[in-house]
Amino acid sequence: MAKRKKKKPVRQQKTQINTGSPIVIPKADPSEGVPEVDRAEWLKMLNRRNSTAIFVAIITYLGYFEKNHYKSFGPEDLKRIDQFLTMLILTFSDPHIKFTRQQTFTMIMFGHILNGLAAVSCYETTDPILKYVLKTENNLGKLLFCENSRAEVQIPPEKFFNLDPELASIWYNTYLLTLSQPTMRQQTNQYKHLSAIDERWMPLNHFVSSVYFTATYFAPDQVRKVKSVFNKALKIRAEEKKLFRVNNNPNPKSIAIVTSKWHRNHAVYKSAGPLIEQLIGHYDLTLLHTARMYPDTLVKKGFKTIEQVYFDDVTGDLHIPPSLADNDFQMIYYPDIGMSNESLWMACTRIAPIQAMGYGHPDTSGDNSEIDYFIGGQIEEDATDCYSETMVLIPGLGQEPAWPTYERKNNWQKSDKIRVNCVWGPDKYNFGLLSLLRQVNEATGPDKHEYHFFMSPGANRYGALCAFSKDVSSMLPNVIFHTEQEYYDYMENAEQHDFSINSFPFGGYNTIVESLYLGLPCITLDGGRFYNRAAGYLLNKVDMPELVTTTPRDFINTITAMIVDPEMLPKYRKALAEMDLKEKLFTKTGNHFLDAVNHIMENHPFNETVRIGSES
Repeated sequence: MAKRKKKKPVRQQKTQINTGSPIVIPKADPSEGVPEVDRAEWLKMLNRRNSTAIFVAIITYLGYFEKNHYKSFGPEDLKRIDQFLTMLILTFSDPHIKFTRQQTFTMIMFGHILNGLAAVSCYETTDPILKYVLKTENNLGKLLFCENSRAEVQIPPEKFFNLDPELASIWYNTYLLTLSQPTMRQQTNQYKHLSAIDERWMPLNHFVSSVYFTATYFAPDQVRKVKSVFNKALKIRAEEKKLFRVNNNPNPKSIAIVTSKWHRNHAVYKSAGPLIEQLIGHYDLTLLHTARMYPDTLVKKGFKTIEQVYFDDVTGDLHIPPSLADNDFQMIYYPDIGMSNESLWMACTRIAPIQAMGYGHPDTSGDNSEIDYFIGGQIEEDATDCYSETMVLIPGLGQEPAWPTYERKNNWQKSDKIRVNCVWGPDKYNFGLLSLLRQVNEATGPDKHEYHFFMSPGANRYGALCAFSKDVSSMLPNVIFHTEQEYYDYMENAEQHDFSINSFPFGGYNTIVESLYLGLPCITLDGGRFYNRAAGYLLNKVDMPELVTTTPRDFINTITAMIVDPEMLPKYRKALAEMDLKEKLFTKTGNHFLDAVNHIMENHPFNETVRIGSES
């Protein structure tokens, strides 16, 4: 990179766009509606071929939806969105409107927001723009800005990478920024997109988690292929930038835990916290917190040192604390590779002699990473080929559930409708799963029950919620969306309902524990990996194996029976009310995680799967 004049990172330039353009008039508050477009001013800029003014207008409009979230749009809002899309079509059909390379980079990074707005507009997709642009010359940037998973027009990624690997890489990332896959087209296109990852993909800034994180959700059988390309590229870029200049003098008793999710009510801490506690008193523990700010609920117990490793979102510079720059770690353990950008870059770097990971984001780090071992559960003993790491398997799930901090309110009330909780992360609402819920509606009639989608505030990202709600409601008219509730509000609300359904193929773990704790039986579809076997394991622990289904038809039939059979739901709720859950789920049997760490420390390196202990 030239040093005469330091380039600003793409993200920085994106956030410093001048939003004072008179073409677009944003509202002071989103409650007043969506931004307005001054058509006369836009047409004037078109006639003058003032591409920069139009670029600023486009980014101002789309950027408003990045910062301001909407649950629904009124008729006037939809008219304004239609007008914006109309002006965009008019602009992109004019071959004389050309954008600079930096402007093109920035526009591509907003393509996911354009995707969501187009879905609620009268145009429904960006296909009308794409069809115009395909007929023009020098159209690569415009195509990359407009092509997304909702569009019918799909150009193979290879063709984009042949023309411009840098622009194609930014587009490849942005394409994956979506709120799950509520339509068949989205589900199909996202799968094809991940399956077609190109060896020329490169990270142009530190924001890289979209590729790594979504692979398991959208293309589970392509994970090792995707992450192999991903990790190789990160290694090359990290070496070029000399990101991790560290000095390591290993102490056999020193272990670093790398995570940004070590706070009381986060799913990572709730599942991995009881494991790390087993190390206290046996090893000197350092917490490397991969975020700039500490949460108020950060758990500090057991750590000798707590410091921060983070990228500056403005400059892109990496902050490395003294405890990492000059460290004595014999092992680094990652509870959740992929939940932060920093963890991904670190996992592709050799910082300590031994590097291991666990189920915080339950899948392999992939080929070409620098992770040696995966401490997993014996429930996955037949799936070790899915991992690039050497597996060290401890009894059961390889996780220990933490007793919830929410105190039950016992606030359930009888209702005319059965209230079914779907407590799933924002990336888990795929078309295949929604189709199963639609078949339940067909079997029971949609008037007998409600689906309550607890999606967490993460569903508000990308300006995609309104499009998602429109797509889902067309399939399932009996859905109620909950997208603003943090942990305690969600638990109180969820407790009022009747039973739960697990997601598939990426299922839940902590959400199943919480459902049972709240007294709600849960129905799951079993699979072949930890992330869709965990629920079945937990249900067997509480003596409810008949709620574990193995085929989509059994899944549908069991949900249907729970809704229409007047004796089935009360039976399971009564069983949970009378059960000693602490004894069933929260009684630890042995320090198997500690035993696994000890084995790794004493025997490193080794390449064969190791089984540690057995379940009592």
